[in-house]
Amino acid sequence: MTSAHEPVLHALSVEPRVARPGETVCVIFRTRNLGTSASPAGTVEFLLGDGFDALDEPAVAVDSVAPGEDVTAMMRARIAAPCDDRSELTAHAVLRVPNSAFGTNACTMVVRSRPVLDGAASGTFVEAIGVDCVRVRAVVTNEGDGAARDVRIDVPAPVGCVRIEDQGPATFAIERLDVGASATFAFDVRIVEPVAVIQADEGEVRCGDGRRGTLAPREVIMMEPVIVAPCVEVRPARRSVDVAVEVRNDGWADARDVRVRIALPAPVRAIDGSIAVDGVPVAVRGVKRAGTDAPFARLERSGGAHVVVLNVQARRTARIALTATLPRGYSGGAIVATAGPYEIVASFEPELVRDVRMRVTESPRFAAPDAEVRVTAELVNAGDVPETLFFCITGSGVTVAPRALSHTVAPGSVAVVELAARTHETARDLETLFLSVVACDAERERARSECTVVVRERPAPNCEEPAADMDADCLAAVVHAALRGPDEVSAGAAFTLHAHVDVEDPVERLTVRVRDIPGAAYVPGSTTLDGRTLLDRAGISPLTGEGLQLRGVPAGTRITAAWTLLAHTSVCDEALIAQAVLDVDGREHSCEPFAVRARGRDAFAAQPAGLAYHVDACVVGESQAVPTLPAITVLPDVAPLPAHDDAFTFALRLERRRAGEVARLLETANGGLVTHVLALRMLLPDCETSGHPGVAAALDGVRCALHDVCDRLFVKLRIPGFDIACDDVEDVVLRSAMIGLFERLLDAPPGRDCGEDATTRITRERVRELLEAFADEPYGSPAALRALVALLPARCHTDPALSAALTRYACAFDDVLARYEGAPLELFDDALARTSDRALDDARAALAAALRECAPFAELAC
Repeated sequence: MTSAHEPVLHALSVEPRVARPGETVCVIFRTRNLGTSASPAGTVEFLLGDGFDALDEPAVAVDSVAPGEDVTAMMRARIAAPCDDRSELTAHAVLRVPNSAFGTNACTMVVRSRPVLDGAASGTFVEAIGVDCVRVRAVVTNEGDGAARDVRIDVPAPVGCVRIEDQGPATFAIERLDVGASATFAFDVRIVEPVAVIQADEGEVRCGDGRRGTLAPREVIMMEPVIVAPCVEVRPARRSVDVAVEVRNDGWADARDVRVRIALPAPVRAIDGSIAVDGVPVAVRGVKRAGTDAPFARLERSGGAHVVVLNVQARRTARIALTATLPRGYSGGAIVATAGPYEIVASFEPELVRDVRMRVTESPRFAAPDAEVRVTAELVNAGDVPETLFFCITGSGVTVAPRALSHTVAPGSVAVVELAARTHETARDLETLFLSVVACDAERERARSECTVVVRERPAPNCEEPAADMDADCLAAVVHAALRGPDEVSAGAAFTLHAHVDVEDPVERLTVRVRDIPGAAYVPGSTTLDGRTLLDRAGISPLTGEGLQLRGVPAGTRITAAWTLLAHTSVCDEALIAQAVLDVDGREHSCEPFAVRARGRDAFAAQPAGLAYHVDACVVGESQAVPTLPAITVLPDVAPLPAHDDAFTFALRLERRRAGEVARLLETANGGLVTHVLALRMLLPDCETSGHPGVAAALDGVRCALHDVCDRLFVKLRIPGFDIACDDVEDVVLRSAMIGLFERLLDAPPGRDCGEDATTRITRERVRELLEAFADEPYGSPAALRALVALLPARCHTDPALSAALTRYACAFDDVLARYEGAPLELFDDALARTSDRALDDARAALAAALRECAPFAELAC
């Protein structure tokens, strides 16, 4: 070795000058013989510094070379690993010749190395340490060939988690990480959002020289759903039970296809369409329904039970609700809900309601002093327990029986009781007696009904006078009666007769009976009393048979009865004799007959019909006093329906004025369900397309009765402080008309679907089902209103948009009423006055808009 001040041979070099640890380099000695004689033979000894691993012998012999030639020697060495980046390695050499030694220059080479911090030994690991806590661990191993300086490791919290100490990412710093060394750090996080897989896949490692690497996740946690025991809530009512099953997923992953089985007792039946998941109706698998069926759930049948297959979100609770009806007399049972391995049994008992209603059906309007007053009352036990009641009459001015009448009324049955009292001898003429029929049990009063009786002193009739002396037209100066009608009518034409009865004195019971007229047939549904249409008795006029009975007719009353007859086509130049009989308080008298002459029709029309085309028909002259009848539409010939099709079709004529009125009514309606009940008056069909006279007459009877009910209800709603009750939306006339229509549909042949306007199509099976549902229910029950809704138009052949709106409104109205079936009538009273259903209101707005759109087209069709 030589010092820095000694001369040296610049003969040493390293190839390559830059190498990585583990690579092989060549240390080369080369110098030229600058002398005049050959150089002596010698030895070149290589001296390698730290960082070199010699691969050859350090001493290399060199031969003598001529002047101008080069003396060369070479040695291989490997760069030692590990080695820091940019390290400088130094090599020397000495040329030894006899009697002399020459040192060489110091040759320096640079080492380039790189740390590897994101290799296979590095990564992130997660492990669960609690229900919602996870420990995140990061491991960084230097797998390179050089040390890493200023190492920074950043690992954010996994997706769906937050750090317990801080919500920011965790950072770990290391000044130096040698080759093969590892660094480990961990932190805890809390799960806050559902996620399928928890993994720390955003870890990053950086070095001071700017290198950046990503830490791969080596361990992950697969989240699984955890279905806990379901919670079953049962809320029994009188005729129904509401069942709610809450299914909880305590896991952090969504549960797919969770099967929840709800088994009801044998006599308990779920209402169709009442099963809903989180408020959204669920359809039976394979059955498509109009509406918003839940896309995440479906309903299956399994051994009589209801199986709901649904998806339960992580950390959420799904609520399955259904409503079932209870048969009368049901004592209770158990509902079994199964979800996964859990089975929950919930027992329940229906609520027993005591509901007694009474009304006076018959009572005299007038009574003489010291006379017997007989009152007939009807009591309905609408409750669930038998009632043993005592009946009596109370009130001032009468003497009651010393003992009350006892009667036991079974649940769901009606009892008719007849009670008697006697007016006081001192009762004054025209004094009004206020009587009350009271029903009590052993504890308290259960029902009460009021009636009034006017005291009227009437002289006894002279029984010695012969009956023949009494005038038939003036009944003892009490009642006057007269028949009126057209003087002449054409054979085959219709004519109307009027019976005018003037009551001068009060009459307790007045019966008007009309005898059948040979040669004329009664037109069903044509009888009116003071302008109000009366219901027929199975196609027979209410004026025939036992006649029309009027009770409590006050003095000064004028009664006008009208009915329409159809003259037979075979009648020619004959007199049709109309006769009426009056029964006034048990005294029967015949009115003066009235004759209508029927003349034969001409073979040809005597005058043109005033039309732009020829009509092969007889024309009735305008001079004849013939009532105006609705135009009869001749139905086109259509193919007969299949033998198994027993559907009936009704139509609603929607001209421009009618469509505009219905739309205006629907747009201005607000409040409870009673506003929708008023809409039934305008939407009820007014035509039976098959042309069956019995069904058409029964349908007209329902329409007229419904109009009367809605008119009274419309007036009552304007009274301040008036409370809506179920009895206000239905009465005995409407109920009788509905029963008559449905019974007539069961006996009549099915109609044909020939209507082009808004139509209703109802099958015989549906008719029977509705009749059985509302026939025995209290007045104003949801079942009766559902029967009316079933008659609403649900399609329109000429306008698809209107057809969809009609169907939507009818379905929404029926769904709202179905929810109150079996519930106490007090709840339905409140619903009529205050409840507003969003789906029903939206359907009403859509129907009003569709009617507004179709109004111009309806005008063109008029």
